[in-house]
Amino acid sequence: KDKIEINIIRNEIKTIHIHEKAMESIFINFFTNTIKYNTSTMPKCYISLIDENDEIVINYQDNGIGVAPNDIKNLFRPFVRIKNSLNQEGTGIGLYVVSKIIYNYKGTIKAESELGKGIKFNIRLPKQLPQTD
Repeated sequence: KDKIEINIIRNEIKTIHIHEKAMESIFINFFTNTIKYNTSTMPKCYISLIDENDEIVINYQDNGIGVAPNDIKNLFRPFVRIKNSLNQEGTGIGLYVVSKIIYNYKGTIKAESELGKGIKFNIRLPKQLPQTD
């Protein structure tokens, strides 16, 4: 199982001021986790890119196995692996790196999930990075 169905359900964004490799790292991590933590015959994700006032909002949702709500607080901690029924290998640094990239761009990331119901990520990035002198 190494395929994923990617659905862009909304795109209002023409440009995101973020390094190409940073954006690639975020989505490769999301896609990899969607494939890895999925029992469906076809892992799927749904992405929306929303222009909202001074922010760009990226929503990512998948049909994976999900995470217990009380484990969400540990998702972005380094070297912490969430217990799951699939016994997948990993280092526990993927989502930590994603969160660090987003914080580096003065953004925020939040997750919500329930076991068996996939996971949703909400990323908010400022349209313009603060100017430094």
